[in-house]
Amino acid sequence: VSRNPAVFLDGAHNEDAVRRLRESLDLMYPEGKIIYIMGVLADKEYTGMIRMMFREGDLVFTVTPPNPRALSSEALAKLQRLKGYDYLNALFFARHRRQLLRPVWYRLAAAALAFAAAAALRISSPELAAALSRNLTAMLPSFVFIMYSITVADKSCRAMFYNCDKDLLRYAWYRKPKVILRSFGIRLRRVALYNGLVAGALCLAAAGFCLISGTGIFTADLALFCAALLLLSLLFTAHHLCLYYIFQPYSESLKTKNPLFSGIHAAMYLLCFACLQIEVGGSFFTAVLLGFTVLYIAAALVLVYFRAPRSFRIK
Repeated sequence: VSRNPAVFLDGAHNEDAVRRLRESLDLMYPEGKIIYIMGVLADKEYTGMIRMMFREGDLVFTVTPPNPRALSSEALAKLQRLKGYDYLNALFFARHRRQLLRPVWYRLAAAALAFAAAAALRISSPELAAALSRNLTAMLPSFVFIMYSITVADKSCRAMFYNCDKDLLRYAWYRKPKVILRSFGIRLRRVALYNGLVAGALCLAAAGFCLISGTGIFTADLALFCAALLLLSLLFTAHHLCLYYIFQPYSESLKTKNPLFSGIHAAMYLLCFACLQIEVGGSFFTAVLLGFTVLYIAAALVLVYFRAPRSFRIK
């Protein structure tokens, strides 16, 4: 495109082409900083392309190509800034974001439908809607099972194992305690965000329901209800991810080979199902629920810290 300054336009869109481009640039410009303007399509192997393309000190500007399959410039820039295990996990979540986010979108749509149903109730039976909006915590027993059923943590753990861990766990560096715990923390925050988005949407739906029913949104009942939903989303995130790291129950064919892992999952399911038998929640149930949630999460994190570095292995 230009000789002075030297400007090159290259359409490298796979790892082989990027490797040849990198080799050519190394021959022509073995030293000094190179400025890049880069855009990629989301269905290309951009993770490998990033790894081999840039040298330390290079300046990279990211753009979004005018294509419906394009990876956004923001996502590409975020990958470029990260290093080490943050970068490794960011690559995983970026590469498999459709698989991981699709269940989240479905659940957000369900939350929108729930609000639509609540609005219809307000129109058809305003007195009942007002009564329900004044005592949302009475419905918490049912929401324990609902939050258990809609968590995306179980699917995320399976995706982590099948698309990443089953291969990387063969390497000694990936099984080091600091690597395991670092990756666990990164993944816990990301999956908690996924579940938190769903819980947040349900909280907004509940607040909207209270608002249209005339109850208002500045009530202790609504605050406790929303706090319980958010903590439940974190509880089931920690439950699935901690059990995955403590037991790593999957074989390479994704079959579960640990009976204790299955037993704890079954116990959690039965506990949540038993909550459906509680007709009315109220303040006492809410207090017990919040206390149990905090203690369970704390205990699970402690077990991961001491157990996962020894047990997170290929079965």
